Amino acid sequence: PRPVEKVIHDLQGLPRVENVDHESLKPDNWPPDQSHHESSSKNGRNESIHKFLLWLAQEREETVIAVVCHYNVIQAALGPGIKPLNATPIACQLFSDGTIKLVS
Repeated sequence: PRPVEKVIHDLQGLPRVENVDHESLKPDNWPPDQSHHESSSKNGRNESIHKFLLWLAQEREETVIAVVCHYNVIQAALGPGIKPLNATPIACQLFSDGTIKLVS
């Protein structure tokens, strides 16, 4: 992620930029520690996607949801054989272990 200080610096000169609160909404663990990711960014991305799906499966009550994401995210979640199209819903089933499968 881009450091917030650089963003604030780039915004200098805009009206009321001094009123922008860039501290109170930061998560406690910001910036995130990237050292736990495996050496490959693809493996790190896949791990993050799986953690999200696991959280979704175990912590949320909803039984019908829509997840909006980019091509690489859905491909990483479903496998390399999937070729999602832009703006096309893909029906999937989410399992309690955080895996998802296409619904036939």
